[in-house]
Amino acid sequence: MSRTSIHSSAHAIMAAMCLSACADTPTRVVQPIAPHADVVKFWEALATTRWNERATTLLRQYPPTANGQAQAATSRMLTYLSLAQYRAVLAAEAGKDRSMHPSVPTAVATASAAVLSDFFPLAAAALEAQLDDDLGAPGWPGAQNEDPAAGAAIGRAVAAQVLAQKA
Repeated sequence: MSRTSIHSSAHAIMAAMCLSACADTPTRVVQPIAPHADVVKFWEALATTRWNERATTLLRQYPPTANGQAQAATSRMLTYLSLAQYRAVLAAEAGKDRSMHPSVPTAVATASAAVLSDFFPLAAAALEAQLDDDLGAPGWPGAQNEDPAAGAAIGRAVAAQVLAQKA
């Protein structure tokens, strides 16, 4: 047998095997399920995401203009905000050894509101109103063992510590 006929035979055998394997399997078309409006989008429900969006809105409303250092002022504010949010999560998570534990979203929200109020004093009343709205909204079912008051206390304490580093 020549080299060309061996390759042709091999290709024919492979094609026949593929066709016979595919012929035994019924073809099903899986239709995607349309999302429901009441499905929780966890990336939208996170306190960090919500408060970072609010920080972005505040930066558009009150752009920093301190001596032409707008980018540095923006970076500084976002750094303090992120630091407060991170430390609030750590502190609230550290209290999870009891059946009732501090609410992590409440700690993050409270710390975020305090830091943003410090950087944007003209928006402090609006930020407190947004915080109150967030805390008054119904939580998800898994949050039944969370203590919002403990989370708020942690958030305030963490924000005070972070803002004390601001010189």
